[in-house]
Amino acid sequence: MSSDYLSTSEAAELLGVGTTSIKRWSEEGVLRCMKTSGGHRRFLRADLLAFRSLKTLGDEPGPLSSLTPLQLDALDYGVIGFDDECRVFAYNAFESRFTGFERGTVLGMHMFTELVPCSNNSLVRARYDRARKANDDLCHVMDYVFTYRMEPTPVQVELRREASTRTNWMLVHPQR
Repeated sequence: MSSDYLSTSEAAELLGVGTTSIKRWSEEGVLRCMKTSGGHRRFLRADLLAFRSLKTLGDEPGPLSSLTPLQLDALDYGVIGFDDECRVFAYNAFESRFTGFERGTVLGMHMFTELVPCSNNSLVRARYDRARKANDDLCHVMDYVFTYRMEPTPVQVELRREASTRTNWMLVHPQR
């Protein structure tokens, strides 16, 4: 495994917190991680550094809905936020650069019929729909290929829903 990935204890040391906090934030979806075949968490160094910079600014770690547009723009991956009617209310700078769509033209669009129709399927939209109907949180990570208005582009997407705020999020991590 590359040195770009840190173990739970290494992540805790980098952030200056205990391993229990790291595990809890991972389970709550605050910190993204992958799991090894043995079930051990691995954290991308860049994600931890972005998280630390947000925390350094005085912001407590929390759900995506608690981040300001400026904080969302500081992230090095795409973020699209949409409500339960699938209307986009957040679109960060990384995602704008990645897709070529200006934030102002995207806000208010329907997520699945206007902005990202290639995700209007059982793999993506149906997961959000099930979580919304059950009023559950959602945190699902998968590899995907975007095909709308660009060449086929492999990405890793995180599908998230915060039931308490009735907000939905798609985090887009381009494959490198």
